[in-house]
Amino acid sequence: MMLQVGRNKSAQFRHPPYAAPLPDMPLPERPLPELRKALFRPTATLSVACVLAVIMLVGCGGGGPREVFPDVHCRSPNGKRPTKIIPRWKFDRIHELILAHVPATEEGMDFKELKAKVESDIADDEQKRLGKISWLTETVTLELETRGDLTRVPDNNTPLPKRIRRNGS
Repeated sequence: MMLQVGRNKSAQFRHPPYAAPLPDMPLPERPLPELRKALFRPTATLSVACVLAVIMLVGCGGGGPREVFPDVHCRSPNGKRPTKIIPRWKFDRIHELILAHVPATEEGMDFKELKAKVESDIADDEQKRLGKISWLTETVTLELETRGDLTRVPDNNTPLPKRIRRNGS
């Protein structure tokens, strides 16, 4: 990128053709003082590409990417399914609903019935934000079973449980 200052003393950038960077011109760690002065002059005319180039050179003040919503890695109890990654807020919402419906009694609850109850408890606008409720219910149920919060009734090794119950109190 070359900086040219015209008669009106406004900074104008000319981009070289989009090819491999020149080997004899390494990018500086920080912008040159002249470039900084030209960029922060009130009459400078900048394009979006120039602003992005400066942000790439200087940085945007962060210490790297920040996680606003950390993800949860949902596993399968028998290890036959690959790990599914879902946002924490989705996991927490479905987790809360599952534990609200699943009893700790010996007979437990039918898994299809649990999926229907979880779906009926979620409002339409929230369903749009969450996505496929049945898939999320399956995924979170398998993770809770892996963690030991839920148990299959009777204890079998099928890919999805037929009946589940809560462990402990």
